[in-house]
Amino acid sequence: MEDANENTVAILCAERHPSRCHRLIISNWLAAHDLSVEHIIVNNKDEIEVVSHKSGQWGAMPIIENDGEIVYPKNTTSNDSQ
Repeated sequence: MEDANENTVAILCAERHPSRCHRLIISNWLAAHDLSVEHIIVNNKDEIEVVSHKSGQWGAMPIIENDGEIVYPKNTTSNDSQ
């Protein structure tokens, strides 16, 4: 956190899109702790685009607990009870 407050930090992954890897979890946590997150992605026109992170934009909306912990809601659309 100290480095992120004072420097630019980059997290890279082999996955092309943050919604398909651990970057989504990390990004949600950073945003919940008031840090700016920018994603460098390739858009549908095959152009590089910088997108500001918004929690829940590529998946379930995380719940931010009072202590800063991130909790993801249980998937209510599954048929696990059958």
